[in-house]
Amino acid sequence: MEMQDVDYPPHSDDGTLSPDTDFHKWAQLLILAFKAAGTDLTVAAHYKQWMIDAGFENVTEVIHRWPQNPWPTDRHERELGRWTLASLLDGVQGFSLAPMTRYLGMTREQIEVLLMGVRKDMVNKDIHAYWSMCVLLLVFILPRLPGVPDMLYTEESLRSRNRSAPSHQRQPLSIEFRCVLEAPSRISHVSCLGVNLQTCCKVVILGWLLNLIFVTADDSYMSRKRRLS
Repeated sequence: MEMQDVDYPPHSDDGTLSPDTDFHKWAQLLILAFKAAGTDLTVAAHYKQWMIDAGFENVTEVIHRWPQNPWPTDRHERELGRWTLASLLDGVQGFSLAPMTRYLGMTREQIEVLLMGVRKDMVNKDIHAYWSMCVLLLVFILPRLPGVPDMLYTEESLRSRNRSAPSHQRQPLSIEFRCVLEAPSRISHVSCLGVNLQTCCKVVILGWLLNLIFVTADDSYMSRKRRLS
């Protein structure tokens, strides 16, 4: 199983995201607002230990750094920065208004003024801010349930594919199960079933694109039909 979450607040290794920047102030206010609402945005750093305490084995944690904007020199990190910047610029107002007005008592006008400075800091390449994306790979044994066949988790593919590779080259977790069906007169072995999370994501994206194409085509057809009528 793979678990992902972003760790608040954003950081900078060279101190360019200083406490006097609006971006830093906004992040701290957002943490306070969500804490008042009963949600802690800073818990991602504790996930690994929590999973170990819960009984998971071979917990592997990988920390990915997502640049706030395309400030890095590395081509791949610049691309990550572009996507991060586009996502936050579009969403910063949406996930700031409700928590800050409801739990911090700020007015919409106060928040909009703050966000003007936040957006400037977000696009400022002199501020080398990044977000820490925590990814956990969890190995677990499925319990035997009454009336359900045994499902024995095979760790060999996971260990060879993920644990032997450098953290930045690890592939999405591939889960393989061996199902054994027991009957009074015979034992039937069912072949292994491989479930690859990356493949599932591709199927979901493909389905979404096909749906978008068909909806667009249908809207275009209905529009032409209305014009002709």
